[in-house]
Amino acid sequence: MSPKMNLMLGSSVSRGVRDKGIQGSVEVTGRVPYEAVHAYLMNSTLFVLPSLNEGLPNALIQAMAAGLPIVASRVGGIPEAVRDGIDGLLVEPGSPSELADRMIRILEDRKLALKLAKNAKYAAKRYKADDIVERYINLFELCSQDFK
Repeated sequence: MSPKMNLMLGSSVSRGVRDKGIQGSVEVTGRVPYEAVHAYLMNSTLFVLPSLNEGLPNALIQAMAAGLPIVASRVGGIPEAVRDGIDGLLVEPGSPSELADRMIRILEDRKLALKLAKNAKYAAKRYKADDIVERYINLFELCSQDFK
C-alpha cells in the first residue's frame, strides 16, 4: 500500500477520491484557515498547482518561500515566478499525465527536489511585500519627476 498523502484540496475533490476508492491513501483537508497554512506548508513534501488560469497566486509564493519544490501549470504569471527546471517544474495546463510525471520525478529524485526547493525559496524573496512597496515608491518618484 502507498503511504498516506495529505492534500490541501477543495471539498469538491472528495467525490473523485471516493469514486477512485483511494480514501485510505488521500486525506482531503478542504479549506485551510489562513493561520494554519504555514504549518501545512512546512509539513509538505511538494507543492502542486495544476491551474488552468491564474494571475500570480499568493499560494505559490508562500510555497516557494517555505522552500518547497514546485510543480505548476504554465499559465498566467506562474512562469515569471517559477523558471522551469530551476525553481520548479512547469507543465502544460490540462495535462494530468505530464503533471503526474513531474510529481513522481520530484518525489523520486531527492537531489532535484532539494535543488528546486532551495532555488524556489531564494526566488520568493523577489516578492517580499516591503521590497515591492519600495519598488512602487521608486517608480512613483521617477514618474513624478516628469511633472516638476
